[in-house]
Amino acid sequence: MRVAEVAEGQLPSDATGFRLGLEDSAGARAWVDSDSVGGVPRPFDRPDMIKTMLKTLRFRPECFLATNPALRLDRIQAVLIEYNRRGRRALAFDDLQLVKPL
Repeated sequence: MRVAEVAEGQLPSDATGFRLGLEDSAGARAWVDSDSVGGVPRPFDRPDMIKTMLKTLRFRPECFLATNPALRLDRIQAVLIEYNRRGRRALAFDDLQLVKPL
């Protein structure tokens, strides 16, 4: 999944992020925080603007199983995104790719 913090005026000093969840057909859910897979990139100042750059975060199946071993990766029915940070800053998402586990 590609993601970035969206530049909106003054840049806050702290980083932001989210949790990605998977839900299987039995209702089991597992969550992984974006900080665990590299974190959401911050916008950066340029002489004439603030620039937002997307970064690929790879959420490996093992990460989800570590938080909930009961999750059935062969029965995923939903991909969930939870914005769990204070400040409610905008995030940009692009190119979600799901790869079937072996």
